[in-house]
Amino acid sequence: MPVNPDSKTPDGVCFPAGGDGTRSTSATGRAIFADCARGVDPSLAERIEHTRDWRSGYLTPIRDIVEAATVTSDAALQVSRDGLASAHRRFRFGREGQELNLGEAL
Repeated sequence: MPVNPDSKTPDGVCFPAGGDGTRSTSATGRAIFADCARGVDPSLAERIEHTRDWRSGYLTPIRDIVEAATVTSDAALQVSRDGLASAHRRFRFGREGQELNLGEAL
């Protein structure tokens, strides 16, 4: 991804920066998966949010999201829509040193 030399903001789609300025793929992914689960299983969303080592602990929660989404077609649609909405809110789009959330950039 090209970087504007006058800015620390990458040009194009990028992960959001955390409080320390780093862009964590794990934190973003965990948050998006929690958001997609929340509407069909709030306790699953909470469990996802509290998974300490997401890189090694993600398989079971993701399997549980798939199981929750297969209960009804409405559940499948809600999981999908909520996950996409979360990605649009969380992912960033950088251009010329400015950042927008992805939904605004689209």
